[in-house]
Amino acid sequence: MIAPSVVLPACANWIPGISPCERQGMKACGNCKLVVYCEVTCQKAHWPEHKKACKSPMGKETWRPAWDCEGREPPWATGAAAKNWHNPFGVGKDLWGNTPALDVLNLEQNEGLGYRDDVALLFAASGDLRHVVKTIASLPDGITQHISVTMNDREFDVVARNAILLLLALTAQDFTDSEKTTKPLDAVEALIHIWYSASIHSNVLSLLQDRVKPLIADVCSRIAHKPSNILLGKTWEFSGRRTLRLVLKQRDWVRFGAFLEIPQDMTYEDTVRVRTAVTLAPERTDYRERWYFKDASPTMRIAKQRFREDGLLLPFGHPRIAFDIPNPTLFHSSRSWPMDDKADPSDGWPILDVQQTPSLAQRDWYGKLFIYLHSVVESFLDRLENVQISFDLYNVDVKELPRYLEGNKYTRLEVANICDAGYDGIRNTLSLLSPLLQSPLQNPHATLITLFINAVKEVVKMGHQIDEISDMEFLTKYLPSPRMFPLPGMNDADMLRIWDARDIALDGDKYFDRYMEFCNFEQISADLRVEMKKNNTIVEKWPTKLKLQPGQKGAQEEFRLNLGFNFTNTERYVEWRRVDRECLQKCLPRPAVNSAMVSILENTRVDFTRLSSTKCANCGTIASIRCKRCMDSPKYESTEPVSIVYCNRDCQITHWPNHKAQCNVMQRRKKLLRIATILKATLLAYRECVFDVDIEKIEFREDVLRLQMGSNWDRPSHTPFPSHLTTNVEYREAALANNQCTLAMALLGPLARHLLAGVSSSIISSDIAIGKPIFSTKLVSDPNDLSSYIPPHTILILELKNSQMNDEKWIIDAAGCQFGFRDVLAPFKKYFEEKECRDLDRSQPYEANETKDIDYFFTLPFMTTTDQQCKKLTKERAARLHFAAFVKTCIDQSGGGFNKYMLSGSMPNFQARLNKFIGDLKVHMTEFIKKNL
Repeated sequence: MIAPSVVLPACANWIPGISPCERQGMKACGNCKLVVYCEVTCQKAHWPEHKKACKSPMGKETWRPAWDCEGREPPWATGAAAKNWHNPFGVGKDLWGNTPALDVLNLEQNEGLGYRDDVALLFAASGDLRHVVKTIASLPDGITQHISVTMNDREFDVVARNAILLLLALTAQDFTDSEKTTKPLDAVEALIHIWYSASIHSNVLSLLQDRVKPLIADVCSRIAHKPSNILLGKTWEFSGRRTLRLVLKQRDWVRFGAFLEIPQDMTYEDTVRVRTAVTLAPERTDYRERWYFKDASPTMRIAKQRFREDGLLLPFGHPRIAFDIPNPTLFHSSRSWPMDDKADPSDGWPILDVQQTPSLAQRDWYGKLFIYLHSVVESFLDRLENVQISFDLYNVDVKELPRYLEGNKYTRLEVANICDAGYDGIRNTLSLLSPLLQSPLQNPHATLITLFINAVKEVVKMGHQIDEISDMEFLTKYLPSPRMFPLPGMNDADMLRIWDARDIALDGDKYFDRYMEFCNFEQISADLRVEMKKNNTIVEKWPTKLKLQPGQKGAQEEFRLNLGFNFTNTERYVEWRRVDRECLQKCLPRPAVNSAMVSILENTRVDFTRLSSTKCANCGTIASIRCKRCMDSPKYESTEPVSIVYCNRDCQITHWPNHKAQCNVMQRRKKLLRIATILKATLLAYRECVFDVDIEKIEFREDVLRLQMGSNWDRPSHTPFPSHLTTNVEYREAALANNQCTLAMALLGPLARHLLAGVSSSIISSDIAIGKPIFSTKLVSDPNDLSSYIPPHTILILELKNSQMNDEKWIIDAAGCQFGFRDVLAPFKKYFEEKECRDLDRSQPYEANETKDIDYFFTLPFMTTTDQQCKKLTKERAARLHFAAFVKTCIDQSGGGFNKYMLSGSMPNFQARLNKFIGDLKVHMTEFIKKNL
């Protein structure tokens, strides 16, 4: 059966098992305005079927949830659910997005329509295609430059679906002239259904099987013999200089090959049962009715219920008969629905724009959404046909992404909300990704876009309880006031609706200002040489915030729309740009830190700004007050909590006898982490000032960071590191630490032992073989030398003093960044397992001093054969002694309080002290090098 076009409204006169009316709908039902009919005859004929929805009790203004009418407690009021505000249900993969689609380029308001340079866009944690589609669809007419789009997501299903949709879109442009009269329309609707519908028409499946599947199958057949863990890339080329490159591990290519196959033993009826077991779960009825009670109109409830029932993104009255093929991208290998029971296609698009979309069926939400999406996707396909564009798709953790990308390249960099404290945090996100952004000299409009979804709520929870009380004066301008007699209970539907609406009434600016102060945005800007834009020029600061004031025309409808969908209404976008040193110093209201300093804290996986909300350690209720003594302590076991939290001070005092022993251990761990951080920063700072190798190029190729040696034989042997060769922090650190573990053991010896006194009961230096580096670093003289060699490596192994845990052993790896390792401190077992290490049986107590290795080298004839060798060793020894004098001075001047000064206090205080220590060290070493070497 041929499915009628969705854009032309179909007559709603159809029932399962009977051929539908094939005429176009002309007039909407006067009561519900959900469906349209060609004429009155069809409307009357269809009434026995349509009245089920049109006269549904849920469609009445007076409808109330069943638990409220029956006077019983809903499930979230008792048991374990009462302690969890979210109570998710279902697998919970995010395949449809949770914030409105953005045009991340907004060229006209930034670079301008006259901009002619190529444009590079990076979506570092892309989620689905909505931002890409919206951005490309919004490109101005007549654009001639090349557009490159790089997308990455760590969820394989997201990347696979994005690749399939893009392949279908790109192949749609290559139809023959005879096909173009019919196929483009099919392609637009096919893309929408593959994206959002649980089942599809056979025509849509044919497009996938004919156009996309052969492309994937060809790759899978070619790489079948490859190792499963190897990363493989495939580039498909299309007409008009359009390309798509997909990079996956071999085992994931095999999974991808099966992505367009519906399991043979899985019928359409099976997929309906699987999906509705989540979307219509009987045990979740009260949850659904709570959500429905918030909706903008009674007919919105009816529309949402229909979507839950059949999972089809179609107008309400559109025939469903032909949609009987399970969507293989949603049911490719599992007998479970991949999303939770709140997932909705509307969550990825601007709801006010959807609401204002013209439609004969004025209250048919999903019909309007389909028409809106059709317009956007059609514009997207049109731009694809007329613009030179390339897509690159990756499926890696964002921490690994810079390894595969070029620095100083991207015009726009969008990171979703990985900057939220519960994910990577803002410091780590900017440190990792800002070097990829174009510099101000290349493009003063280049922008990195961060999204904070949880920041406002986290600050509210950390503050006074009054902050969480709903603003009744504001909310009752939109919602009916709760009844006064009898007084409503906490489970009264009206009270719960007001509670659910409380975030809409929050003063987002006030709480986000507190968040910026707590996370020290100003210091982050100084450390990382980025600047938060005072006024956003790309996206709205608060895209889901109410635009209208109470009483204005449309304000009530806007409020109810926001309340009825899944946005938090506190989503906050912050735009960043890179700045040069002079600009940064002008922007700071106080003296900037040493401008050459790149804090080691930028490149560690520990999120020092985490604001994790979890259960009170004493009473089990939701809590966010952290124990300040042990907060920010690293975990020894993966099952340990990130931090210990309490709901109030009384619970913390009550729980102290139970927490005391654990707290002492965690405090020692925190000191250990700070010591490791200091040692790595010290090593890198010394090497940055005293660099003894002539290199002229830093290049990453085939998992090897190649340091190309220069040919300047007259170059002094000890000069500052050539920082202009790379802006990638990871590569810079690897170059500084390359083959320096022996130097590190000697240089850091007295400082390490002094800092570890009282923290560690034993310190051993141990030689190991690294079996699984992230990458290797190699000094090369031949540009074509692609070999890689992993030399033996030296680490420190420590045991915590008086540890309450049995055999709690840690590793400090100050020079591990030469292998791409970002953790300077790790539990012994985890380090050895993850890096597949082998002990070389060369362990000894750690007793080295700053010149131990140099003194040993002087005893080796082959190290002192020439005058040049002797001079180089002599210079290095002099530099080491000068470094030793600096450390001794710092310790002596502290009057015995050096450790307390460096290791105590809050994280911001520690960062400031570390920055000062490293800054002073660099000044000390730089002055010595200039005068003596």
